[in-house]
Amino acid sequence: MRDAWQGLTLLGYLVQRRLGRSLWLLGSPALAALATIGLAGLVLLGGDRTAYATWAPAGTPFGWGYNGNGAVGDGSMADRYTPVQVADLQGVSAIAAGFYHSLALRSDGTVWAWGWNGQCNLGDGTTANRGAPVQATGISGATAVAGGYYHSLALKADGTVWAWGGNSSGQLGDGTTASRCTPVQVSGLAGVAAIAAGDYHSLALKSDGTVWAWGNNSNGQLGDGTTTNRSAPVQVASLTAVTAISGGGSHSLAVKSDGTAWAWGRNLDGQLGDGTTTNRSTPIQVSGLSGVTSLDGGSGHSLALKSDGTVWAWGENPDGQLGDGSSFWSSTPVQVKGPGGVGYLTQVSAIAAGVNHSLAVKTDGTAWAWGDNSLHGALGDGTTTDRHTPAQVSALNGATAIAGGNAHSLALKADPLAIQPAPANTEYNDLWSVEEQGEVNTFSGAFSYTYAHTDLAISGRGPSPVFSRSYASNDDRVGPLGPGWTHSYAT
Repeated sequence: MRDAWQGLTLLGYLVQRRLGRSLWLLGSPALAALATIGLAGLVLLGGDRTAYATWAPAGTPFGWGYNGNGAVGDGSMADRYTPVQVADLQGVSAIAAGFYHSLALRSDGTVWAWGWNGQCNLGDGTTANRGAPVQATGISGATAVAGGYYHSLALKADGTVWAWGGNSSGQLGDGTTASRCTPVQVSGLAGVAAIAAGDYHSLALKSDGTVWAWGNNSNGQLGDGTTTNRSAPVQVASLTAVTAISGGGSHSLAVKSDGTAWAWGRNLDGQLGDGTTTNRSTPIQVSGLSGVTSLDGGSGHSLALKSDGTVWAWGENPDGQLGDGSSFWSSTPVQVKGPGGVGYLTQVSAIAAGVNHSLAVKTDGTAWAWGDNSLHGALGDGTTTDRHTPAQVSALNGATAIAGGNAHSLALKADPLAIQPAPANTEYNDLWSVEEQGEVNTFSGAFSYTYAHTDLAISGRGPSPVFSRSYASNDDRVGPLGPGWTHSYAT
């Protein structure tokens, strides 16, 4: 629900800042170098001779579901049952959903927020609800955002964490329990690589693979072996080599570099996935899961995305939020089924958990949702019918990231770019090469190609970029791609 890794395009932001211009990639070595450092924000526009790479604003956010406080962000307070564009906000590289508010990170490092603001959780210095985005005061150089129940977090490029909003349990981490209407720095944290927020607690992953937590600890969700609230960060016990984190309602989740999943905190509904309903004040391994790349937590359920593109869920399930076709809770992971209960959901690139609903983005850019849809349309399928297996979010293609709040949802959609032709007489190289790679493919009539590169996928931070090009006839011939690339065509 509040996983800040979703949609993160930090490296693209850094490339934009450092290079400030377009790049020519005339061969796979250059591409591999960029992929190695994690260039999620690079957009490659394919032609039949060369690849032209240019930095562009990452995307445009869309919202749907409960909008009584403006959390959908379209300038109204009317519920939306299908996606609508967030007003006046583009160039967004990451999104996050709090309980009744929403957050976006722009590629220029500024943070924007909208929705309920009664605890100053929008960070604009007021307590006025906002139906459209306003800029959080005093934050620049941000690289990630996360939203809790009444508080918000931002990670800056210098590795520091900043927080604002409600602070009754110390969830802002500044050593007090005083609410803050503008961002304050979390005490004593440096070298942070990722952030996440639960309802009333906060989490940070440091670059050394350790996890730190602060705020409410009544169920052990801080993982320090106690149930004592903390107004400044404490280290989660016995947890190292972590690559991704997430906060649920009153529980916490982490992925280790070996692909195992770990959980701690409240477990009344089996949301820790260890086969029990016993709360845990230190991390315990989720049963039977391997190859995990990302996790997210709802109020009483949890989700995991595996490297094979499948989704697994555990915890409470009265509204179908586990997606297994039933209403029965499970204290161990079950695989999310396919639409209509046929097969299983596959080719997933990103996941998110709302309070009682679940969301996924597939590699083809479609968004899917299941669970609680009553009254407000949080699933975005145009109805208010709960779904116990995934249903496609209506009229949303090109999605790259997803986020879930209490009864609203957000998606980030890639901004369209006009194809820029290569300069005359530029030789194509081994990105793809008809002569050198051989096996020229020809088609009759119009057709389109879709390209993807495995090395450009960043674990837990969104899908491998997918690039498309349409052709009017077989006059444009496309040969096989270089190592690591895959392609498909449709006539």
